[in-house]
Amino acid sequence: MLRRTFDAPAAPPTETGVARSSAGLTQFTGEASAFWPVKDRHRLFVLGGVGSSFNGRPLRFDQFSLGSPLHLGAFGVGELFGDHYVTATAGYLREMGHLPSFLGGGIFAGGWLEQGSAFDDRAAAAWHLHVSSGVIVDTVLGPVMLAASAGSGRRWRTYVSIGPIF
Repeated sequence: MLRRTFDAPAAPPTETGVARSSAGLTQFTGEASAFWPVKDRHRLFVLGGVGSSFNGRPLRFDQFSLGSPLHLGAFGVGELFGDHYVTATAGYLREMGHLPSFLGGGIFAGGWLEQGSAFDDRAAAAWHLHVSSGVIVDTVLGPVMLAASAGSGRRWRTYVSIGPIF
């Protein structure tokens, strides 16, 4: 997705002297995922995402944020933010069973590794690695997920979600 903000207020310079404004800001963000069956009930998957504000220094609410399932899940929602971001997730799911067809589809358990960063300057990026596991149930209401993530600094979160995951 390509986004352009034509006009916006400016914020006073921060302690570092960086003036921020979303006026004239152009941003790009994109994500892709892929799944591969491995044997009868086993699946591998990858998910990757990138975002850039190019040379812009957007206001906080226009910066990219990480901290959600499959996007450095051990961080709180929006805890990590910056003018740019990169994430990569790789995982394994095993089909444990099926719901009755009128309630949904498969029941999956699995684990995945998430790595990435949100940063203002690439040279100062701090890369984070999180490990997660969970159960995903394909229901008529959409996917239902119960998962837990752990990361550096003794960070951890649990998630319960209903709706699109990827």
